[in-house]
Amino acid sequence: MKVHLSRITSEGVHHSLRILAADLPRLAEEMGPLEGPVAGVIEANLSLKTIDTAIRITGTVSTELELPCTRCLAPVSFRHKEEVTAVQAPVEELRRMEQDIQLAPTDLDIDYFAGNEVDLTDIIEEQVLLMLPQTIYCREECLGLCPQCGADLNDAPCGCEPDRSDHPFAAMKAFLSEPLG
Repeated sequence: MKVHLSRITSEGVHHSLRILAADLPRLAEEMGPLEGPVAGVIEANLSLKTIDTAIRITGTVSTELELPCTRCLAPVSFRHKEEVTAVQAPVEELRRMEQDIQLAPTDLDIDYFAGNEVDLTDIIEEQVLLMLPQTIYCREECLGLCPQCGADLNDAPCGCEPDRSDHPFAAMKAFLSEPLG
């Protein structure tokens, strides 16, 4: 959702959004094609206020997602709510800052927009990406998938022989099994 700058005042404007996870392309890209689509809903309640030439965005972003288990790809429910604070400034400010010799620490906390609109969807998507855990498991003792046949080892053992060729000590074993002399 794009908000035109003329609608944002120093008193502020409030927006409530409900977005399907499937409508956020960077989220699907981050999860990767092998892990399958991310299902669920993201809700955001954001207030926008002008501060000089910048826009200050505050509020909350809540997720109710189905993410694939890192080990076995089974769907896992992920719910999280995060406070959001962001500052957006016109890209012209960035051009002015490029002429400065030294950046202030607060300069790194600002994102930039071009034109006459601020895209709330991009801000929400970035916040959701920051919320996502590196790993998520259907259960702590998840056994994952067999690397050879792809069977879910949580259901039953697959019967494949373990591949020891890439074991860290495989080269040492081969060396020791060679005859001396």
